[in-house]
Amino acid sequence: MKQMSWQDYYDGFFDWSFSTQKSYACRLSGYGPAAEVWELAQELAFYDEGFAAGFLEKAFAAGVRFAPAQVLEMTFILPEPLLSKFARETSVPFDREELEEICTLIDEDSFLKISGRAGVRLWDEEDSPGQTDAGDAPEPAKVPGGRIGLWGILGAFLAGILLAGYRRGGKEQDRGSG
Repeated sequence: MKQMSWQDYYDGFFDWSFSTQKSYACRLSGYGPAAEVWELAQELAFYDEGFAAGFLEKAFAAGVRFAPAQVLEMTFILPEPLLSKFARETSVPFDREELEEICTLIDEDSFLKISGRAGVRLWDEEDSPGQTDAGDAPEPAKVPGGRIGLWGILGAFLAGILLAGYRRGGKEQDRGSG
């Protein structure tokens, strides 16, 4: 079987039928940049998610490393063990927002590794994502720098308004009934 370069495969990909795309993928001598590999994997997944997952796995084995945003998009194609593997070896570290998205989609060891690599701790060391003692409610994530943030402030403000309205309403009812 004649080998095919990544450039030839990428250049002709959209002109071929799905069966030809699959056949030629098996002849690849190497892979291109992660963005191109991911672009073609998404097209392959439209017809066959299993084949697309295998295509991504072969690219990964050949040394292609994906960005965190790409790994997050792969959640509909890759099973959890592969997603965890890809997340552990991204081309750049995850940021806090990406870590919050992926924390329940990969195994705990992988999550601890990628959050350590990023230098971001979402939970205390003894707390792990989704783990609590029986009957205990999960503790909220620590707020960085002790700041509450815009949504926290808005929520507290709204709760204060609602509580004040409730108390005012109760006092008016007491005066009217007496």
